[in-house]
Amino acid sequence: ATDNADNIATFSSPGPVTWQDVTGYNDFPWGAGHVGMISPDISAPGVDILSLTYDDNQGYVQFGWSGTSMATPHITGVACLMLSKSPMMLPSELDSIMEITALDRGILGKDNDYGAGRVRADLAVAEANIVLGTLEGEVTQVNNGFPVEGAIVIPEGSLRRGASDENGRYSFELPA
Repeated sequence: ATDNADNIATFSSPGPVTWQDVTGYNDFPWGAGHVGMISPDISAPGVDILSLTYDDNQGYVQFGWSGTSMATPHITGVACLMLSKSPMMLPSELDSIMEITALDRGILGKDNDYGAGRVRADLAVAEANIVLGTLEGEVTQVNNGFPVEGAIVIPEGSLRRGASDENGRYSFELPA
């Protein structure tokens, strides 16, 4: 959660997260050169949020509430707005677009305090378009033609991005 100056809230739980000792998963090891799983995925306002109270029908709480429970509805609301524009979007697409369009805070890139950054509803909703087609291709080294794994591909005029696989190939859907 963030405050009104986009600083991380003192009550937010930073990452990393590890499941290395959870039977059936045993992934995201942490320590000895392993980074664990970055957490959170994304941040949203969660300090002094104007809201309603369960025991009073007279209006909003006087000073606002704080907590990750106040940040979560912001993310849910953005997802609902995106789905109202493009109802066939998958959860992974919602997540990806929100993370790509987030305002990066803290350490450059995704980190264990802000995740991908603070959600930006306007940009996320703008990117939530009906898919027109698929962009596919291959990234190879200029000097020998060998495939390049992990190359970042960003189509001109779009905030979406993809990465090439171990064979240098990439494929992702482009919005309207």
